[in-house]
Order: sequence, then structure tokens, then C-alpha cells
Amino acid sequence: MEKILYLISSIKNDGPNKVLKSLVDGTIKEKYQIILLSFLNTNDELCVNYYRNLNIRVINLNYNNKRKIITDGVKEIKKICVDEDIDIIHSHGILPDIASIKCKTNKKIAKITTIHNNMFEDYIYTFGRLKGSFFIRWHLYYLKQMNCCVCCSKYVFDSMKNSLKNIVAIQNSIYDKTTIYDYEEKRKNIRKKYNIQNNSIVYVYSGCLNERKNVKQLVLQMNKYMGSNEYLFVLGTGSLLNELKNNNTNANIIFCGFVNNVLDYYCASDVYVSFSKSEGFSISILEALEYNNLLLVSNIPSHSEIFDVDKEIYIGEVFSNDTFNEKKQKVMQHIINKGYNPKLLLQKHLNIFELSKQYINIYEYYDKQM
Repeated sequence: MEKILYLISSIKNDGPNKVLKSLVDGTIKEKYQIILLSFLNTNDELCVNYYRNLNIRVINLNYNNKRKIITDGVKEIKKICVDEDIDIIHSHGILPDIASIKCKTNKKIAKITTIHNNMFEDYIYTFGRLKGSFFIRWHLYYLKQMNCCVCCSKYVFDSMKNSLKNIVAIQNSIYDKTTIYDYEEKRKNIRKKYNIQNNSIVYVYSGCLNERKNVKQLVLQMNKYMGSNEYLFVLGTGSLLNELKNNNTNANIIFCGFVNNVLDYYCASDVYVSFSKSEGFSISILEALEYNNLLLVSNIPSHSEIFDVDKEIYIGEVFSNDTFNEKKQKVMQHIINKGYNPKLLLQKHLNIFELSKQYINIYEYYDKQM
């Protein structure tokens, strides 16, 4: 059985890790021997134990400094590759990508990465124009040395194709058709916690509270157009949390902060709402669909791409700056009429078994080239 070494900065409950989990939960664990290496001392032990319970070997280097990933980390990767006779390295994130390329061994190893964002937007929003431009050039230098860069959406692929030739697109998938959820019980418990009636319409946003996610506009528009029987859960933390909480006067907009049970809130909600300015292929949106939430999202390309997967399945509405309330009313009408089943999109097209199959094709192709 051939061996894959997965590299990620830390193992936790975020978007890139959920994609990695989907890969492992599919058929890859049956075809390959997996070693998962994390670098930082910020692992979530519940997430780590999930892999260990699958008999996957997890190695954590417990660094407290990110720079060690591309210094000391390279030495550790090389040792693992030699000792374990690794065939494929699959990295996630800029520093693991750099460490993967810097790792040189006598044996030729296929180097694969997943690009989880549109770096031309994300790095600028995150670091500013000057520093962000440096990170873009730095990351691209190492991505060009990969055997294959897998873009998490067609939109990311289109954004990267003029800069990279070694790329393909595989849309993120998280749906596991074998999982059974206690949906109704979770819905009832969360609504009871916040004294929300069963016939109320609940919106939910989950993610970082920052400028890129445009959460100020989210709160402003929801405050303007929400009725007395409508609620908004805002899940997550970030630089804008205190400002948003302090300026909020609407009791129906509930800032929940960081929560461990995000999926329970999706069960309690009816609509996932996002004003984001940039996304890769949002895991939060896929999770919301999995729990049968309709979507009310901004008309950025990566959001529109989700709607293009299967136009016959109603999953909600995409709004522009001046159509938010109009689209909101359309979504509400579908909720009232109960004429929707958005989870069907994941069942038919975006499930973890299809995701695994596509990645296995890439692993096999590039492994044979070595």
C-alpha cells in the first residue's frame, strides 16, 4: 500500500481541515496508508483524536513559531519521507506548501497541494496591498514547483490559470451520505436556548468577523429588513466582534462568538446569509446546505458557482447591492411554502466519495510520473 503524507499547519475545525477530513473520510483511507503531520501547538485534540480513531498516524511537531515550519519542519518532513518511504506529499496552506517543496530526498515524491482561497483577493484583504502582494509572489514561486495544484473551485482555477500551469479544479465537498443526524432534537434545543419560537425564521452566519467577510454590511442590512419574527445568529470571532456587539441594538441579532457546535446552529436555522467579498468555495455554505438551509448570499463568483452546480435544484438566492430585500423575500416564500430541499445538491454532486475519487485520480497520475 502506497503512503501519503498530509501536511497542515494545525489540526482544527476550519475550512482547509474540513476538506482534508472529507478526503480521509472518503475512499482514500482504504487505498493509501496515511500519515498526518501538523506543525503548530494549536491543535484541537478532538479533531486529532478523530483521525487517531481511524487508525491514522498523527504527528504533531508542537512549534510555537510559524517560521519553524520552513526551517526545522523541513528536516522533520525529510526524515519522515525517508523512514516511511513516502510516495506522495499533499500540503495545505502557504507554509506547508513551502516546506513540502524545500524537502528534497533521493526518492522522487509527488508533491500535491490544495489551494483553498483566491490569494489575489484574500492576501490583499488580510495583509494589505504591500505585504499581501509579497505573499502572493512568494507563494506562487513555490506553487510553480508543485506537480499539481488543486484549486478548490472553478473560480479559483480561473483566477490562477494565468499564473500557474500545473493546476486543476476540484470543488470542495463535505457531504457524507452515510451519516445520520439528530436534526430535529438539535433544532429544538438551540431555539429553546434563545427563546425562539418554532415558527420563527432564523438566519445564520458563521465565519471570521472581518472586512473581507463584510460582516458590518450583513448586520446593517439584516437590522434594516428583519421582521419581529426573524432572528440572526452571528457565529465566530474576529477583529470586528466588539465593535459590532457594542453598536447592535437589535435583540434579534445574536452574537454567539466562537461555538464548538456550529452544526447545531445550522439545524436551528433556515437560511445561511453572507455578504462576503471573497471566498474560495465556502465550507460554511456547504455545511449549511447539508443541514437544509437555503442560501442568501452576495453575488461574488464563488457564491454564484455553487448555484451553477445544478440549476434545477433550488438552494436560495444571490443578491446584488440593491436587491437584498427582494431576494430575501423570495427565500422567505420558499420557506413558508416548504418547497425546497437544498441538501439534494450535495447528495447528487458534492459528496466526499466523489471528492476522494477525483483526488485519487490525481495521486495515481502523478505518482506514476515519479
